[in-house]
Amino acid sequence: MTITTDPDVGAREALRLIGPDPDNWIPDRPGVDQNVTVVGGSGSGSTFAFALRRAGIGRVTVIDAADEAA
Repeated sequence: MTITTDPDVGAREALRLIGPDPDNWIPDRPGVDQNVTVVGGSGSGSTFAFALRRAGIGRVTVIDAADEAA
């Protein structure tokens, strides 16, 4: 058994097992940079964006407020 100190190894293995994202089925439109914008990058927002990508909806953007730089 190999012991690793990489905390992301489990997530990478899960993504490898589910396979690559399907192709984007939404047609490109001139002047449109994204298909979906998710406001709020918490656990729910990130999960929703991931589910959209797995459903074949590409160009998903997640935005979130950040604290002011100290």
